[in-house]
Amino acid sequence: MRQAMLTRRLALTEEARKQAAEGALLQVQTLLTGSERVMLYMPFRGELDTLMVARWLEEQGGEVVLPLTDRATRRLTPALVTSLDALRPAAYGILEPAPGSYEIVEPASLQAVIVPGAAFDLRGYRIGYGGGYYDRFLPQVSPACLTIGYGYDWQLVEAIDADPWDHPLCYVVTDRRCWRVPSQA
Repeated sequence: MRQAMLTRRLALTEEARKQAAEGALLQVQTLLTGSERVMLYMPFRGELDTLMVARWLEEQGGEVVLPLTDRATRRLTPALVTSLDALRPAAYGILEPAPGSYEIVEPASLQAVIVPGAAFDLRGYRIGYGGGYYDRFLPQVSPACLTIGYGYDWQLVEAIDADPWDHPLCYVVTDRRCWRVPSQA
């Protein structure tokens, strides 16, 4: 399933990606209104774009946090961004804040985390990219933190075979809907 979803995502046109990002922004705004500190990802390989969300958060007076990726330990470190204009390609070619343009923050300080994935299911489980980065990171956030899967509507499927270390998300937001996971939110 991972490979089929990634292939489909890479085949999307720029216009389809832009329209989907605009639709998803409208869906996620309700969840994030009032959130002061939100971690999100910077898209790569056709992921649903979050830059619109980051800019909207800044306009609302919120703080944007991006993950710093440590390939050796396969861990994410949350970095409060001082400027979205100070991003540079880092691990895997994903944009991260440049040295001197961020402050490390505690995972427990996050009010919401927007999580990428290859697929999401109606129970809040996701298929990532196989590195386990978010599987290691999500247990560190507060139980009150909103965890939000973010993807195209066709990435939301009925069920995924979850592993024991998988952490279900509270919501899955797509370009067409905001799915509240019944037992998580």
